[in-house]
Amino acid sequence: MERKVSIIIPVYNTIQYLEKSICSALSQTYANIEIILIDDGSTDGSENVCDMYSQKYSNILIKHINNSGAGKARNQGILMATGEYIVFLDSDDVLVENAVESLVLRAIESQAHMVMPDRYFCIDEDDNLVGIKFHFNKELCIEEPIDFAMKVMIGAGRGWRTHSLLIKRVAVVENNIIFGEDVVGGEDFLFNLECMKVINKIAFINTSTVYYRKRRNSITAVFHKDYLENIWKLDNAVDIFAKEMNIKHDLKQYKDALVIREVISYISDIYSNKLECSWKNRKNMAKTVIEDKAVQTKMKGNFQYVYFTNKFAVLYYRLMKCCIQCKIYSAILLLASIGGKMR
Repeated sequence: MERKVSIIIPVYNTIQYLEKSICSALSQTYANIEIILIDDGSTDGSENVCDMYSQKYSNILIKHINNSGAGKARNQGILMATGEYIVFLDSDDVLVENAVESLVLRAIESQAHMVMPDRYFCIDEDDNLVGIKFHFNKELCIEEPIDFAMKVMIGAGRGWRTHSLLIKRVAVVENNIIFGEDVVGGEDFLFNLECMKVINKIAFINTSTVYYRKRRNSITAVFHKDYLENIWKLDNAVDIFAKEMNIKHDLKQYKDALVIREVISYISDIYSNKLECSWKNRKNMAKTVIEDKAVQTKMKGNFQYVYFTNKFAVLYYRLMKCCIQCKIYSAILLLASIGGKMR
């Protein structure tokens, strides 16, 4: 008999895309699945769509909670899950038809607690395929969890996403691993980092499992007053990870790389056309981060460029790092406005 898989979908005001997301889970080539919909206080009718599907299909479970964020919604889904494996899916994304089958077959074949795809498809708001993004090249497909955490997640900034992988449920539940409910933009990283402490190994598949939807307005969720505080939470989590795993070698280059990467990405997004606010407000937001003394200290550190396959990305990050370190705001604006459009 097929091993049961729980697909957890946190839902918040995504009525335009929700049915496509649910249907992609229902139409999987893998039969033994349960779909867990956690309505995070939706007000646009998504809550009614969830109820409709749960009444129509016996393998769909629904729970309504007060709006608390994706982290708490996923945690609720984990508590309800009964499958041997868990797959997370965002409610505006779409699973590839054979996603679950591919992930489970690889998990059984490799005996790995976690399976990750090496790429994902990008679609726009109208379901048009707009690109393929690669998580890993061969150098980054590291099976040993501690090495993967240090070299890939922290050093290279890959392997953060949870919405396209498969994880053995018992590894999560027995070790009380949950998503942070007070971190925006880094909860996936923290969850996966905790998983690296307890899983036996990671396996990879050379295909995509999800169509990731790039929405014009979704990015605004990451712009908030606690942004810097969240960066330091990630930085501190690395220290805790190293201590618990008894990692002796110098962490500075890995930690510097993490902060540098996050700051540059944040500044790029501020100046992209995706954020709807005045240029004055954008500059003030950027300045708050750039002028921070701890950020400036990190900017003096080393950054790993070896994992970039795009020569433009290497040049972009080098120039941005230099301009942020020297506080050349006109150049930062020019570079970020270009880089933001490329993201």
